[in-house]
Amino acid sequence: MLLLMRPSLPLGVAAAASALLALGACSSNNEKSAVDIKKELSTTFQAGGQGLSKDRADCFADLVIEEVGVDKLQGVDLSAEAPPKEIEGGVAAASARAVTECEPSSG
Repeated sequence: MLLLMRPSLPLGVAAAASALLALGACSSNNEKSAVDIKKELSTTFQAGGQGLSKDRADCFADLVIEEVGVDKLQGVDLSAEAPPKEIEGGVAAASARAVTECEPSSG
């Protein structure tokens, strides 16, 4: 599981990162677009008791896609307790960036 240094946003981002790991991305031959992957990730990051706002979830999803890449997210079984070795660095980098780049929604 990914740990974050700062305790404020971090609970939401940590929960979102955990949700990413629990996300059951279908492992099929049907490739998803970056838009589809972002929507699926964002929806997952918004779910649960520590869910992120839509804006923050969209931001975090963008960072995961940017750090990991659409190609590597295709067909990856994200339901494992930890991300597969080939994407764990990208997920960790996205989580670290989200602390400073995904501003909380005002309102």
